[in-house]
Parts: sequence; C-alpha cells; structure tokens
Amino acid sequence: MSEHMHSPAIAGMQPDRLSATESQPISPVAGVDVWYRDVSRAPADIRVLSYDELERAQRFREARDRLSFEAGRSWIRGVLSRYLDMAPEKITFQKGPFGKPYLDARQSVFFNWSHTDGIWVLAVSHHGPVGVDVELISRRTDRHAVAAVALHKTEQRYISEQPDPDWSFLNIWVRREALFKAVGFGLHDTMQQISIIDPSAPDLSSVTGPDGRLWSLCDVKLGEEVQCALAYEAPSPIVQSTRKH
Repeated sequence: MSEHMHSPAIAGMQPDRLSATESQPISPVAGVDVWYRDVSRAPADIRVLSYDELERAQRFREARDRLSFEAGRSWIRGVLSRYLDMAPEKITFQKGPFGKPYLDARQSVFFNWSHTDGIWVLAVSHHGPVGVDVELISRRTDRHAVAAVALHKTEQRYISEQPDPDWSFLNIWVRREALFKAVGFGLHDTMQQISIIDPSAPDLSSVTGPDGRLWSLCDVKLGEEVQCALAYEAPSPIVQSTRKH
C-alpha cells in the first residue's frame, strides 16, 4: 500500500505503484523526509538494479530474503530518483569507509536506509547527513546479553530504571544505530564507550556524536509493530513528513 503521511496524521492511501503524478520530481526539503514501505508483497523492478545488487541478491539462501532485497532496493532507487530527477537505474551508490552508501557530492542529497523483516525505511534530506534505523518489536532478543557487550554502562543503567526495560532497550538501540549510521561509523571496538544518554538532554533528543558534532535524535512513528529512530545534525529543521508506499 502507498500512503503519504504528514506527521502525525495520515493523509490517505494510494496505489502500490507510483502514479504519473507520484513519479514527478520532488522539490528540495527543508527538513527530513522519511519514507517507508512493507515490501513483503511488493513487486521488485530488477531492471533498475545494478550488477552488484543483482549479484548480492543471488547470494541469499532464502527466496523470501532475496525478493525482499530486490523489492527494497528497487523501491529505494525509485524514491531517490524523484529527488535527483533522474532514472532510478542511473543512480550510482558510493560507499564510505564503513560501508555507508552516499551519492556524488554534486547531487546534494543525503539519505540513509534501514530494513527489518520486509519493512524498509528511507530518510532523505538536503540539509546534511542523516541516519535511520528500524527494528521489529516482536523480535526476541536477550537484551541483557546484548546490552552487556554493546551498550554503555550509562545506557544500561538508564534502561534498568525505566518502567518498561524491554521497550527502552529497543528505543536506545535504534537511536544508537541511527546515530552511528548518520556519522558514518561502522561496528568497532569503541562503540560501547559511547553513550547517547546526555544529562543536558534527558529526553534523549540530542547528543554529541563520536565525531564531536551535535546530533538530534527522534522517534519516527511508523506503527505498533516497529520502533524507528532518526538522527540528523543539529541544529536542523524537524522531520518534515513521513511517507508510506
């Protein structure tokens, strides 16, 4: 399904495939656009995928995972093509030192994506780097074991003091992931030394990142089944809209 939602209210439902109007270029945004789609039943247009993407798709053992990857990546290309005003198959992704995808600097479009169990999320901005992460709430995780090896002790203590530690753990997790993805850092041994708990921002709305810059963090409401968080450089306009396809 396709839905355009100006946060927090839903504006309406639209067809799966982009209509002629929906395929028109999108003007530069003042804040951050967040797009999301459940691709579990969405068709994939593999014609727009690169050779590397097609090759990677074939490495998935399960057909379900392969189809999700193909549908998700072709959808990502379709959305970005509207911001870039170019054919989706013409988009060339480059990678940073830790694998974060980005576009040619001349195109001045910043983006990041995340996916879980067929749900894909894409954040787009013309203002600066962004990071987004989404996780399925129902996914069983031994939060104690994960927290012990991945979270800062301040974060572990914060989670243990909350009314719903399981919810708080996942909320901290997606915010951390969004921050690291915005900064462009990959997994490394020092991640546990970094905390997103800032005494000056008890609502977890901002944090000084591992790069020394100030970043804003916020939840993105996508429904009851997932938790999603966004990171963007502060000061910056708030999330402009959330769009579901």
